[in-house]
Amino acid sequence: MNSKPIKEQPSKENSLSTHAIPNSTQAIPNSTQAIPNKKTALNSEDRSSQMTKQLTNQLTDQLTDQVPSQLTKQVPSQMTSQVTKQMTNPLTNQKGLLDTQKFSHEYKREGAINEQAQLQAAAVQYKTKRERLLKEPERLGHYLGYQDLGSVHGEWIRKIWQDNLTEDRLILAHRNSYKTTAIIIVGVMWYLLFHPNATILIARKEYKGAAAMLARIRRHYLAPKVASLYSQLGIAEKFSLTVAKENTLSLSTKTVITQEGNIEVIGTSAKGITGRHYDRIHLDDVVTEHDRDSTKERIKTIRFYENLKSVIKPGNAITATGTPWHKHDLYKKFGHVDRYPLGSINIKAFTAEQIKAKQQELSPAMFASQYQLTHISDHHNLFLNVKRSSTWDVNARTLGHIDPAFGGTHTSAFTLVQFTQSRILVIGHVFTGHIRKHYEKIKSLIKKYHVTGTYIETNADKGALLYDLQRQGLMVWGYHEAMNKHIKIMTLLYQYWQHLYFHKDCDMKYIGQIEDYNERALLDDAPDSLASLLMKCGRTFLAYLDHPTSYAATKQFNDRPEQRLHWVRELERGVVF
Repeated sequence: MNSKPIKEQPSKENSLSTHAIPNSTQAIPNSTQAIPNKKTALNSEDRSSQMTKQLTNQLTDQLTDQVPSQLTKQVPSQMTSQVTKQMTNPLTNQKGLLDTQKFSHEYKREGAINEQAQLQAAAVQYKTKRERLLKEPERLGHYLGYQDLGSVHGEWIRKIWQDNLTEDRLILAHRNSYKTTAIIIVGVMWYLLFHPNATILIARKEYKGAAAMLARIRRHYLAPKVASLYSQLGIAEKFSLTVAKENTLSLSTKTVITQEGNIEVIGTSAKGITGRHYDRIHLDDVVTEHDRDSTKERIKTIRFYENLKSVIKPGNAITATGTPWHKHDLYKKFGHVDRYPLGSINIKAFTAEQIKAKQQELSPAMFASQYQLTHISDHHNLFLNVKRSSTWDVNARTLGHIDPAFGGTHTSAFTLVQFTQSRILVIGHVFTGHIRKHYEKIKSLIKKYHVTGTYIETNADKGALLYDLQRQGLMVWGYHEAMNKHIKIMTLLYQYWQHLYFHKDCDMKYIGQIEDYNERALLDDAPDSLASLLMKCGRTFLAYLDHPTSYAATKQFNDRPEQRLHWVRELERGVVF
């Protein structure tokens, strides 16, 4: 039986929709005719569903034409994405239930994307910090606690530790300019941040000083803030020292195995460094006062420098920092030299008043060498215009010093000093020949001037003379002299010269040795003895000049008979007057 198409009557719902959208039925004329006839039998429910779907599509097209173009681009896309997200869930299976495998895979994928984004952001942050530290090395010094370092110190670090340095370079800077702190302590640590496999050799005049410098670096590396810095810069999450010895350090960031550590230190007297090779070699203060006074020492230092050229890796350069001491010292071997004399850089410790005080303390030749980085001759006589005095208080405390000679043309010097409110009174004698011949004369002078105690140098005889004098009932204290003689005389005598007054009982030969003293003088026992005694007990005199109100109480206390023994014991313990 052939079935005829059934004519669909408009439902209430359809009639509401036509009123809600004016003229919509006009836009779709004879909508029922748009549905094609089918020969297959369809029930009313299927046919109704088909018609509804078709009408919806046509209404959507019509509405799109009527909505403004701006909204057409925005609203439908947003609505579509929301509807799609609500209707289609890629994490569900065909039954609409959560697929655990799909969920796990999607969770890991999103986690990996987030982790990668975090790593990229961290990498950008690490790079920014490293670039800033690379341009401003002094920031590392501030981080380590060296707040006095400025931009000039950062410039020094870059000059010494820059890459591709092929010419030996020297930086000469005045004393107390923080050159060792900046270039060695901070500079080495800064360089190893960017070159973790580098091998560095640091040399100083004395091995003891080099080892002390490495100990400072080791303390910094053991501090938690340095491990934190390596983490902040993205270099290493965990940082430590793999080797920490007196003369070498190796960092956990070093991945190349070598017999050399990251940092090694030696003195100029070191032997057996052949067979080792270093990326960088730096000399710090290898020229000292010993090079000033000894041609042999200058030659030894120059040979040490030349031997290092065999252990520096090809293509690299040797660098150095220091202060000049002689016009023919090692530093004349360097072709590239940067000079920073006093006043060329801003150092808080050096005010105009302090610079003036420093000039008064040092001889012109010493000040020129150490602070102006120039050489002037000091062979002329420096200690002229000797001031004389006739006063001497036998009840005031008096200290003595013996510079012994053991034969030949050498002289022994015996010096007595007494401090007043503004003067240092001096009585001195010199004796020719062995010191033992003059024991009775020395004993009589000690008794005459009421000498409280006497110092004697024990370098030459290891204390034999000290024991001899103590057996004779004299109050004598021995000491080992470590300071260079010429530096001691030029520093201390020049510092105290304006306060020194030589008593009328002073031996003229003693005064003559002081007036005739220069670097090449043959007889220098008198100025050496006086300088040694001033080094032992002169600091309190200078302190008194700064605080004169304390003098009366100090003098009264020490003049009491019951306090004499206590004061002597203080001297024996090294407590100066």
